[in-house]
Amino acid sequence: MSEIWDPYYQKHTHVVEMIQRKAGRFCMNNYHRKSSVTEHIKPLGWDSLQLRLKQPRLSLMYKLSNNLIDINLENLLSVIMNYLHVAVMFLNITSQWP
Repeated sequence: MSEIWDPYYQKHTHVVEMIQRKAGRFCMNNYHRKSSVTEHIKPLGWDSLQLRLKQPRLSLMYKLSNNLIDINLENLLSVIMNYLHVAVMFLNITSQWP
């Protein structure tokens, strides 16, 4: 479901990346604070969060554009447009506050 969940803020991405780094220490059984976690993750072949989120998002877009998913695109676009309209209205209201 990573096609849907995609952190907008860098701080959220950072939290998930830190969990991966801790898992890398655990998998390599190296808890020394001065050791490079990045060097430990390389042999494990783990991709970054950005890449792990990009791949399924691109796959979903490909499937949607080639009608490989049974979904009503008009309905989906209508929901997206309504969401964007509400977001714009909210931004307009909050920008007028002192």
